[in-house]
Amino acid sequence: MGRLLAVGFAVTFLGLILPRFSAFSEEGSGEGNDQNIDILVINIAEVQSKASAYLSIQAETERTRDLINAAYQERLARLQGRRNELLDQEGSLTSEEFQDQITALEDRAIDLENSRRRNLGIIEAQRQDLLGIVGVQLTSIYERILEESQASFLFNQQSVLVAPPGAYITDLAIERLNELLPAINFDINITDSDNSEL
Repeated sequence: MGRLLAVGFAVTFLGLILPRFSAFSEEGSGEGNDQNIDILVINIAEVQSKASAYLSIQAETERTRDLINAAYQERLARLQGRRNELLDQEGSLTSEEFQDQITALEDRAIDLENSRRRNLGIIEAQRQDLLGIVGVQLTSIYERILEESQASFLFNQQSVLVAPPGAYITDLAIERLNELLPAINFDINITDSDNSEL
């Protein structure tokens, strides 16, 4: 019963505000319109999945992660090969020499794993920084569209039950973000001391 009342309230509320919507075009800034759009709607998930800036950040992040992981696996395979060689030479080494060299290889494997994690952390931090830059630009675009349309509010589509076609600005936001940031430079800057090993 509570859910039905909530839905009924939402429909009633939208019924009150929907008549106040009017069509909004890319070049329109309110001129020539007798009514203004009070609420605009955007699909944020769609912007993040289609805008060039987001796509380039995701692609470069995945590419760099793959490079780091592949280099790590290569180094680890070499350590395993060296360990196998030591096992073959066990009879020609003293017990202490053998154990010391095995321990050194195990320590090196731990160092490689720690270095891999540090480098992945650097990549993630850079990704977050770039997403923050894009987010600032996108907020500016939202504000500009609100100003042009003389709308009062911008809602994520997930929070809207129904709205007229003229209220949706997802495509417009993607277009403007692509014009502003057609691609973004993902500057890989790994300064870790073990970078030579990865």
